[in-house]
Amino acid sequence: MALLIIGIVVFLGIHLLPTFSGLRDRLIERLGENGYKALFSILSILGLVLLVYGFAKRRSSRSGRLRLGCGMWRCC
Repeated sequence: MALLIIGIVVFLGIHLLPTFSGLRDRLIERLGENGYKALFSILSILGLVLLVYGFAKRRSSRSGRLRLGCGMWRCC
């Protein structure tokens, strides 16, 4: 579950970064345009991988399955 949450935070956090223009501009100034894009891409991919792996791990653990009803999830 922790990997899923970390993946969501990293993925959404990196995609919210461009909304803070001051921080984005400082990173571009420090890393350069290509460096910023490379860092953005690497962190996005890392967040996505953590999200998918965390989801798969969460889904495979039987004890952590949500039980919302027969129509939405398997009844166990």
